[in-house]
Amino acid sequence: MGNGKFQATEFPGGLPGAGWHGHGRGMMLGGRQGSTVHLEGYPLELKVDANGFASVQFAGGREVGELQKVDRSSSSIGLEAPEDYKTTILYDGHGTEHLKGAKVHSDGNLLAGFETVKGYNNFTLHVEFMTPYMPEARGQGRGNSGVYLQSRYEVQVLDSFGLEGADNECGALYKLKAPDTNMALPPLVWQSYDIEFTAAEFDADGKKTANARLTVLHNGKKIHDNVEITRKTGGGAAEGSEALPIKFQDHGNPVLYRNVWIVDHDAKPPCRTVCFCCKRRLCCFTCCESAPPAPTLAPAMAAAAKDLCSPACVGNHGSSCSNDSGPVYGGGYYISPGNISY
Repeated sequence: MGNGKFQATEFPGGLPGAGWHGHGRGMMLGGRQGSTVHLEGYPLELKVDANGFASVQFAGGREVGELQKVDRSSSSIGLEAPEDYKTTILYDGHGTEHLKGAKVHSDGNLLAGFETVKGYNNFTLHVEFMTPYMPEARGQGRGNSGVYLQSRYEVQVLDSFGLEGADNECGALYKLKAPDTNMALPPLVWQSYDIEFTAAEFDADGKKTANARLTVLHNGKKIHDNVEITRKTGGGAAEGSEALPIKFQDHGNPVLYRNVWIVDHDAKPPCRTVCFCCKRRLCCFTCCESAPPAPTLAPAMAAAAKDLCSPACVGNHGSSCSNDSGPVYGGGYYISPGNISY
């Protein structure tokens, strides 16, 4: 709490996520006395030494027992991203080309205050963060940041170690839903979010037909389970059908991020074959005008293939390269309407 003062929280049954039954928190207050910290919370007193060893006694002096310091950590720290076309490594310590406004700290980690270059609708996001040690700060001024999904919905980042776990504390869907369990670790300890997000749905007139949904694991423990998000949170952007970037909020505190990656569930497979007519990559039977040109075909093959391509494709790269008259061959691929093998 700063100036040699301390606050301790008692959790009957065990720590959050590891035995505590969810109610009956106790509070102890105290301060430094020489090399030890003395805490009181009737009917108990605690004396903690520099090694984290604590003796517990009743207020009258009778010994109750002893406590040993436990170092907790996230079970998903260092989690590796899947290796497939849907995955983008947003930051792993090397390169920020997928981010906008990224600033790299001298230790190689990212400072809060950046966002993804592209927007995402349905995805899995892994992010690791560390809140700073700010003992004299209170509330929202203590290690504040946030992960804004689609720039609309904030999963709060805050130093909330030992606190109640309110709807504006770490892990909360800001001011909309508190975490089921406060899994916040102390400041200066790396923590993780694993977020599964499904975008809201809208009809052609822009009317919302389905709410966004969210599942969050904080330090490996599920704190939101397929929760419906009924509205945007805090300072988030208005809801809509457009896929907006994910923002990692700068709230004026030096919160750090690392090992950030995303699996885009809407990603399409890369182009893997060739249109004979326009000599460009073929995706799902559609010519990709923006893709790099394919190798030039031998004149005889090109002429034969052109006879099989639809007239629309010859004049317009946006049309299918297979028509109903038969297959198109080339480049080791066999392509026909409704069928592809290689």
